[in-house]
Amino acid sequence: MDISTIQLPKAVLFFRPGAGAALSAAVYAAWGGPAYASKPDEVEAAVRGGARLLLCDESRWALCTDAQRALFEELARTEKLRVMVLTDDGRSAGSLPPPVHCAVPQSLPQHEMVDALYGVLAEREQGGAVPMAPPLAQKVVVVDDSELLNRMTRAVLQRGGYEVTCLTNPFELYRELRAAPPDLVLVDYNIPALRGSSLIEIVRRSGVDVPMALYSNASEQFLAETARSCGAAGYIRKGVTADVLLSKVRAFLPVRPQSHGS
Repeated sequence: MDISTIQLPKAVLFFRPGAGAALSAAVYAAWGGPAYASKPDEVEAAVRGGARLLLCDESRWALCTDAQRALFEELARTEKLRVMVLTDDGRSAGSLPPPVHCAVPQSLPQHEMVDALYGVLAEREQGGAVPMAPPLAQKVVVVDDSELLNRMTRAVLQRGGYEVTCLTNPFELYRELRAAPPDLVLVDYNIPALRGSSLIEIVRRSGVDVPMALYSNASEQFLAETARSCGAAGYIRKGVTADVLLSKVRAFLPVRPQSHGS
């Protein structure tokens, strides 16, 4: 299967004002812009329109009508919908009526909330609803001072079958390059300890031959010019959808010969 064909499910967010900020950030990073609903009818319209992941807080979930919940439950039974609810008191999904697949407390740390989100997606994939790419056994190193973004980038790349190592300290990259050279290195531009372009220039001068790409939310023009000047293979903008990220990563990786026979 072509990695670029992998699609994360369309998501709809249904939170009261001020709730779900961490989860919203995680979903935005993975999907590049989910749908937001302010009332149950908008949630129903989004689900009928193809949304396959519903994320909401408990108070908003209670606003859905019996008919809407019956619709969501039917879709959940056929693996066409996953529901994740934020609770105020830390109750588990088992204490909530179906079709809630995952319940997490509002107070959960952001990185744990992200893990819970990808856990819901992993369960969905194991049910066969989302095709997975075959393992590629290619290694990608991500250098970014944000642990949250590293966590989310790792989750997406691992879904594509890649071996992923994330570093928050750019100087640790030298150890990785000596121990087991990766197939690709993604480098954030705005790293406080060492600017990403400078890191790429240093590696290039050392003679290490490995594709390196800038990974940043800067403008297209800036990244294109900076990539050319520092010797990077190119760039990937943060915030793209998961399928776009996987497709761009694949484009940077060296082509491996096809194996023949068994």
